[in-house]
Amino acid sequence: MPISILCFIATAIVFVLQWIPATGIFLMFLLAPLWSVLLINLGFVAMFFEARSGALPRWALVFPVLYFGGYYAVAIYQHLAVNHTIETASAPVSHLKFDPDNTAIESDYGNEEVSHDLLVFCGVARAIEPIYGHDLALVFKRDPSCSAAPASRFSTNLGEMPRHSLTMDRCIVKTRESYNGPVLKISSPYRPGTAEGSSEIIVTASDGSQATIENGSYPALSWFPMPMIGCALQDSPSAWVCDAAFARTRIPMLQPKDGVTGPAIAVANVLGLTRQPL
Repeated sequence: MPISILCFIATAIVFVLQWIPATGIFLMFLLAPLWSVLLINLGFVAMFFEARSGALPRWALVFPVLYFGGYYAVAIYQHLAVNHTIETASAPVSHLKFDPDNTAIESDYGNEEVSHDLLVFCGVARAIEPIYGHDLALVFKRDPSCSAAPASRFSTNLGEMPRHSLTMDRCIVKTRESYNGPVLKISSPYRPGTAEGSSEIIVTASDGSQATIENGSYPALSWFPMPMIGCALQDSPSAWVCDAAFARTRIPMLQPKDGVTGPAIAVANVLGLTRQPL
């Protein structure tokens, strides 16, 4: 029997075993939903060569061509559509009054990278982190004597970019001191009931004025076909649910540029700041 047919039969058998809760629960822990990625892709690749070699009828070439050709046609269209949406998305019309030399920035945990990049790349003088229960605060400032390149200053990585962290950057000095000056706050409050990948950044100036920046991601097919077929236990209501779909990647709304994270660029635009040479 041709290898391609065996792959598709194996895919069907694995799905049936997953559909039965008694066996499906064990297969779920063995990452069985990922098995279909290997089996289906291998099946269509094998079908292409088997049709060319005569092991299958010549007309069987249509199926792998439709599978891969159709998949990449949709993937390219989705990525182009997402890129167009990102490029044409309107920037926030609100521009807040901000003095980078005399105003400190304070961000919640999720926006620490924004504070870092505003401090390092956009000329903001200081960032602070309040020490609750005390009159002192952690104050972060650039070390003018440090000449290390940004990419070599961090001790950990996050994805494809270095983690821009106030505490991990060796060229940022941290002190404990009293600070009573104006503060600009950057936060991302939790919004219950919002769609996956949807969030926002709220920038609050020292005078109370605010600007809201939409931040999240758009889904698009990954560049490698990943047909995932599997079952899992679902809560509220409790049920054993099976599903089949292509895995998708998420493209951030706010794109990085010149080593600066996307959210930091958006906040800098709201504050009227530009990237400065190091």
